[in-house]
Amino acid sequence: MTDITGSSPDLRDRAGLVTGGSRGIGYAIAAELLRGGASVVITARKPEELAAAVDRLVGEAAGGEKERVIGAYGASKAALIRLTAELAAELGPGIRVNAVAPVVVKTRFATALYEHDEPGVAAAYPLKRLGTPEDVAAVVGFLVSPAASWVTGETIAVDGGALASGR
Repeated sequence: MTDITGSSPDLRDRAGLVTGGSRGIGYAIAAELLRGGASVVITARKPEELAAAVDRLVGEAAGGEKERVIGAYGASKAALIRLTAELAAELGPGIRVNAVAPVVVKTRFATALYEHDEPGVAAAYPLKRLGTPEDVAAVVGFLVSPAASWVTGETIAVDGGALASGR
């Protein structure tokens, strides 16, 4: 049985590469992996934000923008889903490859999607709330843990039930 109560799994023999790790979901994922003892590499588009995130993450361990073209953004996500499956097939059994696909999560990137009416946007989801970076990070913590040792090539929707409701 997997403990999903909020405690971090033992990830001391794991390594993670987190894209977009300077803030939001990526940052929360990196922090979750570090809490479990994993070795973590983060990437980001802005060197200053990346350096600041590394400083914050090291400190914690010790004690996309609105202007994007939305069609290209969607196409890039579809490509990542396919890449996840391809890499899983190529890199197994030694390396498992999985992805997460969150919908509206309360990050700076997504603010424009909910700030006009957060309760109304949240009401459209079966769980009646927006996700948090920590919600996504918890799923990633599970995926990299031994509890998910037979899961590879999957993209997990972390969406408050949006796909289930057809939204």
